[in-house]
Amino acid sequence: MAAHPDDENTRLIAWLSNALDAETTYLSLTRGSGGQNLIGDELGADLGVIREHELRAARNIDGGNQRFTDALDFGYSKSVDEVWTKWDHDDLQLQAVRTIRELQPDFIITRFPPDQRAGHGHHTASAELAIECAALAADEKYDTETAAWSVQGVWWNTSVWWDETLKDDPEAVYLDMSGFDPLLGDTYGAIGDAARSMHKCQGFGVPINRGPREEYFKKLWGGGDLSSYLMPDRGADAQSLLAQDAAFALEIGDQKQAIAKWATLGQILLEQTAPESDKYQRWQQVMLHLLGVYAEVFTAVNPMPEGSSYPATLALQALNFDVEVQLASIKAPDKDMGLNPAQVLTSEGQELEVDLYDEGKITKYIRVRLEHESAIIMLYLKPVAKLSDRAVGEYREAIAVEPTIHAKFDQTVYWNTGKKGSIGYSIYSKDGGEYSWELILARPLWGIQDGFINFDNPPDRQLNKTLVKKTTMLDAGWNHFTEEIPAKMDAGKYHLFLGYESYPGKLFPKFIDSKRTISYPHIGTHYRYMEASSTLAVLDLNKKRIKVGYIEGAGDIMDETLENLGYEVLRITEDTPDSWNEVDAVLVGIRAFNTEKWLMNSGDRIKSFVEGGGNFVVTYTTAGRSGIELPTPLPLVIGRDRVTEEDAPIKLSKHPILSSPNEITASDFDYWVQERGLYFPKSFEGYSEVLTIMESTGTNYSNSTVVGHYEKGSVIYTGLSLFRELPAGVPGAMKLLQNILHYDH
Repeated sequence: MAAHPDDENTRLIAWLSNALDAETTYLSLTRGSGGQNLIGDELGADLGVIREHELRAARNIDGGNQRFTDALDFGYSKSVDEVWTKWDHDDLQLQAVRTIRELQPDFIITRFPPDQRAGHGHHTASAELAIECAALAADEKYDTETAAWSVQGVWWNTSVWWDETLKDDPEAVYLDMSGFDPLLGDTYGAIGDAARSMHKCQGFGVPINRGPREEYFKKLWGGGDLSSYLMPDRGADAQSLLAQDAAFALEIGDQKQAIAKWATLGQILLEQTAPESDKYQRWQQVMLHLLGVYAEVFTAVNPMPEGSSYPATLALQALNFDVEVQLASIKAPDKDMGLNPAQVLTSEGQELEVDLYDEGKITKYIRVRLEHESAIIMLYLKPVAKLSDRAVGEYREAIAVEPTIHAKFDQTVYWNTGKKGSIGYSIYSKDGGEYSWELILARPLWGIQDGFINFDNPPDRQLNKTLVKKTTMLDAGWNHFTEEIPAKMDAGKYHLFLGYESYPGKLFPKFIDSKRTISYPHIGTHYRYMEASSTLAVLDLNKKRIKVGYIEGAGDIMDETLENLGYEVLRITEDTPDSWNEVDAVLVGIRAFNTEKWLMNSGDRIKSFVEGGGNFVVTYTTAGRSGIELPTPLPLVIGRDRVTEEDAPIKLSKHPILSSPNEITASDFDYWVQERGLYFPKSFEGYSEVLTIMESTGTNYSNSTVVGHYEKGSVIYTGLSLFRELPAGVPGAMKLLQNILHYDH
């Protein structure tokens, strides 16, 4: 149990799930939406989709199950006290207790200690929650809707990194995870490493290590004996014995016995877990391998258009001529599909049409009963989209249902006060036809995050304004529209929505959905549907544009934002050395010094650029454990200071960077999201400080943004979280970035 995707110990999960044959589940409190992204520009809820499916991909490798709560990852937190001001403790406690009671674990293992050593408020909270919920799960008076369950103990999976004396600690439990799994064909450590490498967006790819592995545990609560439990030969577990018998039969070439033993194990699993559980689905894959059967439920269209039926194909094929398998029946979860073919599977294969419709959703699975001699095999096939591409061949995706009408805005819009602009958006119609909608402008005086409106503190008066009402004939497919922005608008931040169906007395109409596609090779393609929305930031940016060189970082869109504002942006790479001579300022994207290895060796190029009058701007770079020194002409060492309070007060200096071309005031730090900044420099001799951030703990940070002069040019480092604020349409962030790029001492 821990706080985020990638917090889990994949090697331990691999060993518990496979060597011990234990039902092992990782409970992640969040889906990781508050992190950074090394592989793309998705942030917030979209990043949460990536990290969730990276976590599920890891479980597919290490053999564990995966669960979540609905706790929001609001980014790094310095203290557990801050966490409990943003998380609903009672609700999260209830979710965790219900999960424990449902899973009925013998032990709970935390990844972090329940104190400040955890290094992150979320981490500390996860350990605290594990202890209190283990006790509450046994309390029959707590949540009488679920049956009580007694956990034997809560243990912390510690290591010599935390405590070098662990090897000599008599209270610590030691586990040797060495070993080879004959069914999986690798060591448990190697399986765990492969699972760990699924967390690619966080940069957690690791080399495979097949050598000895050791783990340590210390008791946090309870009285259970973990050391005796962690014995692979404990022998009393029926699942373990059956799995061993099946593996032995397979090793000696007795396929029929292996099938029979594995079928019996499947029946036991069905009594203990849901058919769609990860553990049963893994059993199913091994069963199909033993039988030599291909079985799949698929659609060739994704996303599927919304409707009253979702047609799909059930394909069955015998691949092993020595094993006769009979198809007995086919059912959906809650209905008999009327398919009882009672036929022997053939090498030519059988294809049957099935309907996946289940109360408006895609059914969880199609149940297929197979028979082999005396063995009954129950398959629960999860429907997938089976697609093909000439470049990659056959591949699979999770099936999504697409609304018949959905929309998208072109981009976050920044526009100058007193000038007319335009808003571009598109509406998709499956079949075309007449449609009515409104373009709505809303002033955000209450919280809107990740496209969702928080009505907990609604305004006293209606602040939304309909810019345009339209009724028109839509073509089938995408239809693009452009609307003018009024010239007379107050400076500030606004939200844009596309609404239909207004209701008297309601603050907002219904909103048209948008589709977000998130696709990476290691997790596949996933679709996220939410209200179509965008941001309009109205501000004064009348300064003549300069030419900006951009060195791509790890997932920011500052270059695109500048281009939308009319800046000429030139992408600089290792292979374009002459580009430095063509620009006025060089903007280094977030973490570029971590991801672009050539940049750390470009000290001479950077020095020459600054000497000639260039403005070299670095956005946040990670420091590692002990700090990183950048190859700038003025020494600059990055530290680990950060301010996670997005509303922390700001005290501005009289530095000229705050006055031209825009006058920066404290109000420019309104509407910031998630944090103020991160990875501030710890050593910056020869630089001047620009502003001070005052944390609620009483600590003040004056090192978030520093400016240094060298010869005719300047070096600027800012750890302010501009990469989060610009996509969110924070006007002050754009004003500040423009000042930084235009700075000329």
